[in-house]
Amino acid sequence: MGDKHSDLILIIDDNATYRKVLVKILEQENFKTFECKNGYQGIEKAIEIQPNLILLDIKMPDINGFETCIEIKKNSAIANIPIIFMTSLDDLEYKIKGLKIGGVDYITKPFQPEEVLYRVKIHLKLVNINKTLSHKNKQLEAEVKARKRAEKKLIKLNKNLEDKVNEKTKHLHQTLLELRQREKELAYKAYYDDLTKLPNRSWLNSYLTDLIQEANKKNLSNADVFHSILFIDLDRFKVINDSLGHLIGDQLLVLVAERLIHFSPENSLVSRFGGDEFIILLQDDKCIESVTNTVKLLLQELQKPFIVNNYKLFINASIGVAIHNYQKVDVTNILRDGDVALYQAKKNGKGTYVILDETTRNQALSRLELENDLRKALEEEKLDLYYQPIFCLKNNIIKGFEALIRWNHPQFGFISPQLFVSIAEEIGLINWLNDFVLTKACHQLGIWFSSFRNFPHIFVNVNLSIINLSQSNITEKIDSFLTQKLFPESCLKIEITEGCLEDATSSTFDILNKINDRGINLCIDDFGTGYSSLSRLHSLPIKTLKIDKSFVDKISTQVSSQTIIKTILALAHSLEMEVVAEGVENKMQKDILTYLGCDFAQGYFYSPPLDVNSATDFLASVFE
Repeated sequence: MGDKHSDLILIIDDNATYRKVLVKILEQENFKTFECKNGYQGIEKAIEIQPNLILLDIKMPDINGFETCIEIKKNSAIANIPIIFMTSLDDLEYKIKGLKIGGVDYITKPFQPEEVLYRVKIHLKLVNINKTLSHKNKQLEAEVKARKRAEKKLIKLNKNLEDKVNEKTKHLHQTLLELRQREKELAYKAYYDDLTKLPNRSWLNSYLTDLIQEANKKNLSNADVFHSILFIDLDRFKVINDSLGHLIGDQLLVLVAERLIHFSPENSLVSRFGGDEFIILLQDDKCIESVTNTVKLLLQELQKPFIVNNYKLFINASIGVAIHNYQKVDVTNILRDGDVALYQAKKNGKGTYVILDETTRNQALSRLELENDLRKALEEEKLDLYYQPIFCLKNNIIKGFEALIRWNHPQFGFISPQLFVSIAEEIGLINWLNDFVLTKACHQLGIWFSSFRNFPHIFVNVNLSIINLSQSNITEKIDSFLTQKLFPESCLKIEITEGCLEDATSSTFDILNKINDRGINLCIDDFGTGYSSLSRLHSLPIKTLKIDKSFVDKISTQVSSQTIIKTILALAHSLEMEVVAEGVENKMQKDILTYLGCDFAQGYFYSPPLDVNSATDFLASVFE
């Protein structure tokens, strides 16, 4: 246990766990504590109990720590109480802001008891010093009044007091020096990377802002200020970091920074943008050939091995180059252009570079606009399901539909599913998109089953991706529809592409078996285009194979296509699977497929994909 303390500490934090940790740390040292869960309560409690010190969290609802501090400093009754901010924010500019509005120090979350007690004690000591100085000043006034009565005694007392004040002042001066040193450290960390010692993102933003202001202020022409900006992203760094550990990864980043500095032109500025991304500014270099040579040199040098703790490590880099003269642009545009060029370079393959031109920029901006529009369309449920009929080849009777997602963009019209589905995969919306399709399709299947209850059951095929099958809760989502008993389980079919089998893991197969156990049939889409293992096909509970359109297209002109389809049919039927031919466009294709013994077909020969109303009308015309 610590020494006895009479100091009272007020803790203001909306997180009960953090309050509990602080109380435990402080009460072990016998500090008295009070807790408040928000800024308003904290201000009221501070006025009531007049604490010696306030520990104040920055990120709180309603009124944050900065706003609370400002309100405290406005109130003369509590304005002089020292405030130590608590934060988990990495952005050191926030810390500087806190010191400017009246905070005396910072404590970092999660808490380290030694740091908490050190900062609390040193600032309580400052409070006591100030109180002592105030008390001594009052004594001094009394002694001055007594000077008339006892000059000698006053001189002696004054000398003693002066010595004590000097001692306390010296101690206070030392404390202030420590605080100033801390401010300098915070200022450095705000603009420089701790690991590589390179300028960081904040410094780069500030530097680019200054360049833009200077160019606009002086109205410089294109030839006056012209910088090339290289955005560098390390390929394979994550693999090394994850497999060998962060310590090796950090040392590798330091070596990369040193190599970039060594092989960059003399007038360049190298900075670490964050993670494994670096930015190099080539000042006053507008020669494309010169920039290209620099980029090629950097790529060449980064491909050479790095030796870290006896590991011989190899990496590549992708580099995007944006060129600006800083007139009529802002930092956001510059960084955006660099990101666009880097994205294109990574898309082209590892170890490549792209110098941004107007065409690439416009394509990227259009792509970004589509990404935002797709996210909005999903949020507002502005996507639609279309249903393409699947017919029995023996009797030409409709048996079901394949649910197909469609996006009718308000400006560009219907967007190709291949395009917006690939966008959804890239920006992490594919699960959301497929959940939307599954929900809509099951809901519509329930409506059809209720409306045409006295007629043969209609099935609906829903496509799921390998990403969906990687979701641990996909079976629970399917169960949520089955438990509503909107339709028999056999009316729902799940389609996966043949490529899914190539990428599937044991957990994927477990999920497929669970889906089958629920009475839901599984279909392999685009069969014949991939390299699925026959042993996997045999071991999976697949009920249907769908022959890819590329084979059906050539069935009437190429014997080889007929042979392939005949082989697929023989394989499927030997495994007691049904076969659906996709993309049937004409009667000849339909007749050949019927002759070969194919079970089902879909395509424009029968019907294009139909919106929900047209599909319902189609069913009504068949069954009524």
